[in-house]
Amino acid sequence: MYSNKVTLKAIASFVKAMVSCSISQVLVILIMPLLLTLAMVMVNPLRKNTHE
Repeated sequence: MYSNKVTLKAIASFVKAMVSCSISQVLVILIMPLLLTLAMVMVNPLRKNTHE
């Protein structure tokens, strides 16, 4: 439990730093392609099912 609290505090401080810095914009730019690829992976099985 103690280690979980420490990691939560570290993540909270990390998020605060990201929000205050312009690095958050870079994170968004990095995350957008990941979301797009995830969307493609989700859509591909649907396309295969419709073809069947």
